[in-house]
Amino acid sequence: GISAMKHGFDVHDGITVEYVDPVNFVYSPTEDPNFRDCYYFGEVKSVHVTEIKKINPNLTQEEIEEISKIASRFDGYRSTQNLTSQSGLDKANVSLLYFCYKTDREVVYKVKKNQNGGEKPLKKDSSFNPPKTEQARFERVSRRIDVWYEGALILGTDKMFNYKLCENMIRKEGFLNITSPNYLVYAPELYQNRTRSLVERIIPYVDQMQQIHIKLQQIIA
Repeated sequence: GISAMKHGFDVHDGITVEYVDPVNFVYSPTEDPNFRDCYYFGEVKSVHVTEIKKINPNLTQEEIEEISKIASRFDGYRSTQNLTSQSGLDKANVSLLYFCYKTDREVVYKVKKNQNGGEKPLKKDSSFNPPKTEQARFERVSRRIDVWYEGALILGTDKMFNYKLCENMIRKEGFLNITSPNYLVYAPELYQNRTRSLVERIIPYVDQMQQIHIKLQQIIA
């Protein structure tokens, strides 16, 4: 009853679109079928330990072995809870929780007045605080915009990688203060945070058809 995908940007592959399995997907409570009011998303993936080295090249071989040992025990525990998961049998695999969450950020500009009466904005950091005097030819102008942060957590450990402000955030033209998350989700039959799939809604009608078929067989007999 729910479908999800993740879009991103890679230096080598360009724009990427990945399928997200709803079984391994987490999100904040919502009443919107398009999940526009969600403020965090997460996805659990089982990856090889070599992927961790790609995420953080500064890790030593000893640290990778320690992470693999702890994370494989976590995967082994998870496989006992979910019999369909076989990642606990392979110590070379670890579970990563890719996550993103929404917050706001202050964007500060230094507006400088030139001799001709015009103004020129220059982007500054939030600590910029010009003096408020009549002789000052520039002033501080700020606004708050929505932003998304992302990262990856190795489940079973306290190791977190690539925690940063999302790059290449999508913003609609004319709505620069609103941005879209990395995950796009849709659930057509969402009600009170519960979903019903197409197959689930068809089952009662299929059962009735089966009962009618059995009755016809009885009548023929």
